[in-house]
Amino acid sequence: DRLSRIKLSDENVRYYTLDETGRINRIILDDATGDMDTYGILTSVVEINANMTLMGQYEYLINGQKGSFSTQNRILNLQSGPARFEMSETGIERAYNLEETPLTSVTATSARNQNEEFGMSDAVQVYIRRGTSSYISSTLSAVSDTSRYSLRGYYDKDYEDGGRIRILIATER
Repeated sequence: DRLSRIKLSDENVRYYTLDETGRINRIILDDATGDMDTYGILTSVVEINANMTLMGQYEYLINGQKGSFSTQNRILNLQSGPARFEMSETGIERAYNLEETPLTSVTATSARNQNEEFGMSDAVQVYIRRGTSSYISSTLSAVSDTSRYSLRGYYDKDYEDGGRIRILIATER
Protein backbone atom coordinates (compact mmCIF):
# COMPACT_ATOMS: atom_id res chain seq x y z
CA ASP A 1 0.00 0.00 0.00
CA ARG A 2 2.77 2.43 0.89
CA LEU A 3 4.66 1.87 -2.35
CA SER A 4 1.53 2.41 -4.46
CA ARG A 5 1.63 6.14 -3.65
CA ILE A 6 5.31 6.70 -4.37
CA LYS A 7 6.55 8.23 -7.60
CA LEU A 8 9.70 6.25 -8.33
CA SER A 9 12.64 7.92 -10.06
CA ASP A 10 15.73 6.31 -11.61
CA GLU A 11 17.63 6.73 -8.34
CA ASN A 12 15.00 4.66 -6.47
CA VAL A 13 15.38 1.62 -8.75
CA ARG A 14 18.42 -0.59 -8.42
CA TYR A 15 17.36 -3.34 -10.87
CA TYR A 16 14.34 -4.44 -12.89
CA THR A 17 13.37 -7.00 -15.54
CA LEU A 18 10.63 -6.93 -18.16
CA ASP A 19 8.24 -9.66 -19.21
CA GLU A 20 7.53 -10.57 -22.85
CA THR A 21 5.01 -7.72 -23.18
CA GLY A 22 7.48 -5.08 -21.94
CA ARG A 23 5.97 -4.67 -18.48
CA ILE A 24 8.08 -4.68 -15.35
CA ASN A 25 7.78 -8.06 -13.67
CA ARG A 26 10.58 -7.79 -11.10
CA ILE A 27 11.97 -4.73 -9.39
CA ILE A 28 14.59 -4.15 -6.72
CA LEU A 29 14.30 -0.75 -5.11
CA ASP A 30 17.13 1.29 -3.65
CA ASP A 31 15.67 2.46 -0.34
CA ALA A 32 12.71 4.24 -1.91
CA THR A 33 10.88 4.54 1.44
CA GLY A 34 13.74 5.76 3.67
CA ASP A 35 13.24 2.84 6.05
CA MET A 36 16.83 1.65 5.62
CA ASP A 37 18.35 5.01 6.63
CA THR A 38 19.62 5.93 10.10
CA TYR A 39 17.92 8.73 12.02
CA GLY A 40 18.87 10.68 15.11
CA ILE A 41 19.46 14.15 16.52
CA LEU A 42 22.39 16.44 15.84
CA THR A 43 23.01 17.86 19.32
CA SER A 44 25.93 20.10 18.36
CA VAL A 45 27.02 21.50 15.00
CA VAL A 46 30.22 23.52 14.56
CA GLU A 47 31.07 24.39 10.97
CA ILE A 48 34.05 26.55 9.99
CA ASN A 49 34.17 28.22 6.60
CA ALA A 50 36.87 30.88 6.87
CA ASN A 51 40.30 31.70 5.45
CA MET A 52 40.22 28.77 3.00
CA THR A 53 39.45 26.38 5.86
CA LEU A 54 36.44 24.08 5.67
CA MET A 55 35.74 21.73 8.54
CA GLY A 56 32.84 20.50 10.62
CA GLN A 57 32.46 18.92 14.03
CA TYR A 58 29.14 17.19 14.74
CA GLU A 59 27.76 15.49 17.85
CA TYR A 60 24.67 13.31 17.64
CA LEU A 61 22.27 11.03 19.44
CA ILE A 62 21.07 7.91 17.60
CA ASN A 63 18.75 5.51 19.45
CA GLY A 64 19.82 7.14 22.70
CA GLN A 65 23.54 6.61 22.01
CA LYS A 66 25.89 9.62 21.81
CA GLY A 67 28.52 9.90 19.13
CA SER A 68 30.45 12.37 17.01
CA PHE A 69 32.03 12.74 13.60
CA SER A 70 33.99 15.41 11.78
CA THR A 71 34.63 16.51 8.23
CA GLN A 72 37.77 17.95 6.67
CA ASN A 73 37.75 20.16 3.56
CA ARG A 74 33.94 20.28 3.55
CA ILE A 75 30.96 21.31 5.63
CA LEU A 76 27.51 19.77 5.50
CA ASN A 77 25.45 22.97 6.02
CA LEU A 78 23.51 21.49 8.93
CA GLN A 79 21.66 22.81 11.94
CA SER A 80 21.26 21.17 15.32
CA GLY A 81 18.15 18.99 15.46
CA PRO A 82 16.72 15.77 14.02
CA ALA A 83 18.55 14.40 10.99
CA ARG A 84 18.91 11.51 8.56
CA PHE A 85 22.38 9.97 8.37
CA GLU A 86 23.97 8.23 5.38
CA MET A 87 26.24 5.54 6.72
CA SER A 88 29.22 3.73 5.21
CA GLU A 89 31.45 0.99 6.53
CA THR A 90 33.63 3.64 8.19
CA GLY A 91 30.87 5.73 9.77
CA ILE A 92 28.69 8.68 8.86
CA GLU A 93 29.27 10.02 5.35
CA ARG A 94 26.54 12.64 5.10
CA ALA A 95 23.64 14.02 7.13
CA TYR A 96 20.48 15.93 6.28
CA ASN A 97 18.14 17.86 8.56
CA LEU A 98 14.58 16.52 8.74
CA GLU A 99 11.39 18.50 8.12
CA GLU A 100 9.42 19.54 11.20
CA THR A 101 5.74 19.77 12.05
CA PRO A 102 3.89 20.48 15.31
CA LEU A 103 1.61 17.58 16.26
CA THR A 104 -1.81 17.62 17.88
CA SER A 105 -2.11 13.84 18.42
CA VAL A 106 -0.14 10.61 18.04
CA THR A 107 -0.86 6.90 17.93
CA ALA A 108 1.40 3.93 17.30
CA THR A 109 0.75 4.17 13.54
CA SER A 110 0.05 7.82 12.80
CA ALA A 111 0.43 11.42 13.89
CA ARG A 112 -1.66 14.50 13.13
CA ASN A 113 -1.09 18.19 12.99
CA GLN A 114 -3.93 20.66 12.45
CA ASN A 115 -4.41 19.74 8.76
CA GLU A 116 -2.51 16.56 7.87
CA GLU A 117 -1.98 12.99 8.92
CA PHE A 118 1.50 11.46 8.88
CA GLY A 119 2.53 7.84 9.03
CA MET A 120 4.59 6.88 12.05
CA SER A 121 7.79 4.93 11.47
CA ASP A 122 7.86 1.48 13.06
CA ALA A 123 11.24 2.52 14.48
CA VAL A 124 10.32 6.06 15.57
CA GLN A 125 12.74 7.48 18.13
CA VAL A 126 11.04 9.38 20.93
CA TYR A 127 12.82 11.93 23.10
CA ILE A 128 11.83 14.33 25.84
CA ARG A 129 13.74 17.59 25.41
CA ARG A 130 15.06 19.33 28.50
CA GLY A 131 16.53 22.79 27.86
CA THR A 132 17.88 23.53 24.39
CA SER A 133 20.04 20.49 23.69
CA SER A 134 19.44 17.82 26.33
CA TYR A 135 17.38 14.82 25.23
CA ILE A 136 16.13 11.83 27.23
CA SER A 137 15.02 8.69 25.39
CA SER A 138 11.36 7.89 25.95
CA THR A 139 8.46 5.95 24.49
CA LEU A 140 5.46 6.94 22.43
CA SER A 141 3.03 5.88 25.14
CA ALA A 142 4.86 7.98 27.74
CA VAL A 143 4.50 11.24 25.76
CA SER A 144 1.18 10.80 23.96
CA ASP A 145 -0.71 12.97 26.47
CA THR A 146 -0.85 16.27 24.55
CA SER A 147 -2.19 18.12 27.59
CA ARG A 148 1.12 17.41 29.32
CA TYR A 149 3.49 17.52 26.34
CA SER A 150 3.92 19.71 23.31
CA LEU A 151 4.88 17.36 20.44
CA ARG A 152 6.94 17.98 17.33
CA GLY A 153 7.36 15.37 14.62
CA TYR A 154 10.28 15.19 12.22
CA TYR A 155 9.90 13.44 8.89
CA ASP A 156 12.19 12.54 6.00
CA LYS A 157 9.86 13.25 3.08
CA ASP A 158 6.20 13.82 2.34
CA TYR A 159 3.78 11.07 3.34
CA GLU A 160 2.64 10.50 -0.26
CA ASP A 161 6.30 9.89 -1.20
CA GLY A 162 6.65 7.18 1.44
CA GLY A 163 7.83 9.44 4.25
CA ARG A 164 7.22 8.81 7.92
CA ILE A 165 7.67 10.56 11.25
CA ARG A 166 11.16 9.33 12.19
CA ILE A 167 11.82 11.40 15.33
CA LEU A 168 9.30 12.65 17.89
CA ILE A 169 10.33 15.28 20.42
CA ALA A 170 8.17 16.05 23.43
CA THR A 171 8.54 19.14 25.58
CA GLU A 172 6.73 19.47 28.89
CA ARG A 173 4.09 22.21 28.83
